[in-house]
Amino acid sequence: MAKERIMLDTDALIDLHRKRNREIFLKALERYHIYVSFITLYEFLFGEVYIGRKLEDTKRGLERVVSIIPLDQEILSRMIEIDVELTRRGIQLEFEDLAIGATAIVNDLPLVSANISHFKRLTGYGLKLMSLDEFKAKLME
Repeated sequence: MAKERIMLDTDALIDLHRKRNREIFLKALERYHIYVSFITLYEFLFGEVYIGRKLEDTKRGLERVVSIIPLDQEILSRMIEIDVELTRRGIQLEFEDLAIGATAIVNDLPLVSANISHFKRLTGYGLKLMSLDEFKAKLME
């Protein structure tokens, strides 16, 4: 059976990476092919290095269990299209959220996030969104 594909926002990755959620994360790895954007990789590694973990060890460990999606021209183009349209409507979106959301849209990946409100504005552009709580509950079924 092929694994479902899913993309984690930074807050979802951080939450699932915590020791208290180890069992849930292992279930996620069994059931899903997990992707993260380059932006999520950066934000996650920044936090890990900030608290004293070694960059290369942490990066290598993460790359063993998730696939990293680099920013590319297609994602850049989608980001600009969305950002210009939202800006014309008077709506601002953080660069990081725009990049993560556009990465999920371009790669047709549902995005798991604890900050649904950050990404709701992108559902009209094709973003499929799942709350972290919903994702965790699904894993425990």
